[in-house]
Amino acid sequence: MFTLPTTALADITGYIDDVLTDGWVIIALVIGLPVAFYVVNKVISLATKRAR
Repeated sequence: MFTLPTTALADITGYIDDVLTDGWVIIALVIGLPVAFYVVNKVISLATKRAR
């Protein structure tokens, strides 16, 4: 068996919080860029259809 220090849970949750805080920008870019390209593509396609 092994024993954990008394601060093990606090250390783990602190590390997870740091990872999620740092990763938020990457997650936002991964989700936001495709959505932005989709919206821009739809707006352009609607504008070209109305111009005809």
